[in-house]
Amino acid sequence: MAVRGHNRNGAAFMMSCLSRLLVKALVVALPAVTLTAMPSPASAEEATLSIRPQTWAYVSSSEENKAHANEDGHATVGLQGSYTAPAQPESVRRSFFGYDVSALRGKTIVKAELTFVPVDHSCDNRIVGFSLWETGAVGEHTTWKHQPEWLRTLGATLIPWLPCSQQTDYWPFVMQPTASVAEAVAGESGLVTFGIQSLDEARPTGRLLLENNPELRITYEAERRNAYPKDPRLPLAALNPTAWAYAESGHQNVPHWNTGEPVPVGSPDGHRRHRSFFRFDLSALAGDRLEEARLWLSRADTCRPGEQPVEVWETGDISEETTWHRQPQWLRRLDAYTWQSCEDSGASLILDVTEAIRQAGQDGRASVTIGLRSAAEDDPLGWYSLDNGPRLDVSHLPPLSKPSDLVTDNSDRSWPAPLPGRIGPFPCVRGEARPYIPYAPRPEANVPGGADLRWARWQWQTLDGEPVHEERNGPGYGRAYGPRWGSDGVAYRWRVRSEDVYQQVSEWSDWCEYVVDTTKPGRPAAVSGTPYLDRQPAGGPGVPGRFTFAPNGVTDVAGYYYRFSGDASWTWVPAEVDGSATVTWTPPGAASYELAVVSVDRATNRAPSTASYHVVVADGA
Repeated sequence: MAVRGHNRNGAAFMMSCLSRLLVKALVVALPAVTLTAMPSPASAEEATLSIRPQTWAYVSSSEENKAHANEDGHATVGLQGSYTAPAQPESVRRSFFGYDVSALRGKTIVKAELTFVPVDHSCDNRIVGFSLWETGAVGEHTTWKHQPEWLRTLGATLIPWLPCSQQTDYWPFVMQPTASVAEAVAGESGLVTFGIQSLDEARPTGRLLLENNPELRITYEAERRNAYPKDPRLPLAALNPTAWAYAESGHQNVPHWNTGEPVPVGSPDGHRRHRSFFRFDLSALAGDRLEEARLWLSRADTCRPGEQPVEVWETGDISEETTWHRQPQWLRRLDAYTWQSCEDSGASLILDVTEAIRQAGQDGRASVTIGLRSAAEDDPLGWYSLDNGPRLDVSHLPPLSKPSDLVTDNSDRSWPAPLPGRIGPFPCVRGEARPYIPYAPRPEANVPGGADLRWARWQWQTLDGEPVHEERNGPGYGRAYGPRWGSDGVAYRWRVRSEDVYQQVSEWSDWCEYVVDTTKPGRPAAVSGTPYLDRQPAGGPGVPGRFTFAPNGVTDVAGYYYRFSGDASWTWVPAEVDGSATVTWTPPGAASYELAVVSVDRATNRAPSTASYHVVVADGA
């Protein structure tokens, strides 16, 4: 047992103490026994409870039949009366302190510390030391002749006597009766009593006065209910009850439906019992995977040490006719709130109802009903008054939806001058409308649903279904972008699905088709005109001419850009089915004009060379 006694004087005093302790150890035939609890698991969290004695007493050898229980005076030990106080009759005193540790029943005790505080430091109040014992219980009739049994010694503290000028103050004496407290917690009564007596009751070295309410500080293993979901990545739905009721055994046929009262659980007096029920609507979570559910209950009363557990159950449904006689069926126990520490967890009760909520989701039920009852319905320590506003927090995993808003490419590319123009975007299409793209496109899609980062799995096939490539990329949120894929002259189809860390896999998207075409038209356009032949005077100002652009053997011409001398910009004209296009132009005056023509294929590739045609407008005079 660890004992701490400190003096505020200097190093000389400490050295003197050590030397005197060695001498005392040779004289006092009482071993200091060290008692410790088994080490707690590394994963356990710890809480503390500080309690004072529920009863205390001292006995005096000079008053063999007189009881001194729960008096206002100080606790005393040792031989009272000496040459410094001759008026006092000599008597030996011993003190006892009883503690109720039943509040910790079921807990694993890690450590117990009992602190004795001296209250008088005058010179005649010196003692050789005192021992700590576990004893039998004390009460109003405890006297010197009827002392409790001294069961076992738990240790001792040695206080060396020094001249008054050298010793003025003591720190509190801290002793560790851990094993005795642990046994009392596990015992039936939950009570433990400690006694103290002088190490040498025959020596007239004065008395030691102590405060009569030594603190017993107990450290124990406590389950910590985490206020946050185990997986913070999941969305959290906060649900309030759509209906609630309570039943009371004192009014067994009276319904209590959707009242504004606090929520009662247990018995306030050991006779009238209360049970409460809540219905929660789960329809907003239909189709989701329900991962974790916690019921939050705030207290309308005050936490009390040693409260009995509150049990939470899944029950049958409730109605306006729910009473004590017409309670719903109690289907299964889900969890229990067990008192830990009023300092740490007295404001709220957090109960795990995952099993019921998850099963309701799997069964496709739109609601679930939760019931509360005390584990000790006849014990007032099982009584709880809770705020009328419980909350059910449900961590849920939405399914991955089919990818949508598919785009084969949206790269926002443009052709450079002198023929600027945007390339694409290329939407998701199939069949004859499939786009021809002058580069390997980068597909993209929305991948909705789920809760967290997700991957996109992309597939490419030829149009006849032969697999070409498959790749997964990510993770990311919301919008997914695939890799660029494709070779010149090949037609493809692609699709995508999403996958997440929860092993969810979405439905495949629709197929999207495209053809990669990076080959430019191999020949310039063939240009002809009437009445204006190339480089030959004809017509006149205001006389329109018709000019035809032909593909010149190129099979996939989609249109032409053309421009006459003096035009500020190029003009686009789409090709007919045969690949040709015809435009009409009226010269503004007699002069020589150049017509420039660039053919463009269906992938928007420009011919590398420009066709040139000269229009000579004759003077009409």
